[in-house]
Amino acid sequence: MILERWDDIDADTLAELCESNAPETITLDFKQELYGSTADEKSEFLKDVCALANAEGGDLVFGIAEAKGGAGKVMPIAEPSADRAMRKMGQILDGSVEPRLPGFQWKHVHVEGGYVLILRIPKSLIGPHRFVVNNLSRFPIRNGTHIADMSYDQLRNAFGRTATLLEQAKSFRAHRLATIPNGLWKPLPKDLPHFAIHLIPIESMTGRAAVDPVEVHKRFNELQGYRWTGAGCSFNLDGLLVWEGNSSPNITRYTQVFRNGALETVDTTFSSNHNGGSWIASAVFACAVRTCFANLLTASRKSGFNGSAVVCLTLGGVKDFAMHMGQIFNLHGNYKSDRDHLILPEVWIESVETLDIDAVVKPLLDVAWQAFGIETCGYYDDAGKWSPERRFR
Repeated sequence: MILERWDDIDADTLAELCESNAPETITLDFKQELYGSTADEKSEFLKDVCALANAEGGDLVFGIAEAKGGAGKVMPIAEPSADRAMRKMGQILDGSVEPRLPGFQWKHVHVEGGYVLILRIPKSLIGPHRFVVNNLSRFPIRNGTHIADMSYDQLRNAFGRTATLLEQAKSFRAHRLATIPNGLWKPLPKDLPHFAIHLIPIESMTGRAAVDPVEVHKRFNELQGYRWTGAGCSFNLDGLLVWEGNSSPNITRYTQVFRNGALETVDTTFSSNHNGGSWIASAVFACAVRTCFANLLTASRKSGFNGSAVVCLTLGGVKDFAMHMGQIFNLHGNYKSDRDHLILPEVWIESVETLDIDAVVKPLLDVAWQAFGIETCGYYDDAGKWSPERRFR
């Protein structure tokens, strides 16, 4: 894999690879030309991609000739255009790799005479991946600079890996939910419910992922949620904590960035306990959940995660609180949950990089509304589009 930061890879980076005769490795492969359109060339492309995904991931670099087992010379690609090449190969991957490969990235670098194209394949945690040639399934894997079909033991271990990592993500969530009510160095308000959002990249459960809290600290403002009025942040054993409520006896909401890449946001500001009733403000709750999910996705992407993840929504301490729907539905009745803690099912997402936020948030909010006896969240229109302005009607 090219060691330069993805966004910083440019023509100079490629020139340095060639000048140093950077060696091909288990994660780096140089190709002088793009794959052709014949069946054999298509199979060769799928074999190379699946082999990287089933091993350690890596980069396929098109437009650099191999020499002495390493990068030899930049050989610019002039035709087809970079957009056309990426679209064609992307369609092949989407339609021919099983299961679908999430999180792969394209980058074309302009050089004199054309471009060099880089395809970055993440190490897959949902494999093994296969393609079919001549009615036979192939599960290739890259061993060093060579490609072989996966052995029986490799296949068995790969098939069991996803289930194991998912169970670890569920265990992580359960541990955190048991910890949240106790608060941090200051407690959460005891008379108000809270919601907790978790975004857990599957890679964070492998023990090999790491996030630098110092780097995240530089952009901590991006971790504030809906209508935060200023925040503090501090390093802790878990990583980096961003919070609101420093001047009060309680922490009202916070976001914890864990060193392994997992993220947690907890909020208590969507409800009230006055005027003879205990209410959850549905509009504030919906907006806060959606904003927090969006912020956590952005933070995860900027920390370098682009593969699969588990996302979760939990509400705690809600049994005595009624969902207040506002004038839009004229619903002010006794819409209460039948239990104190609502632990919504975990949702698996294939790629943090390409996720449509509302494809996850709407179903979660619908389940939350149904837990209070209401059919669906009212802040999406009939086409499923986020429509927060509905609360003002």
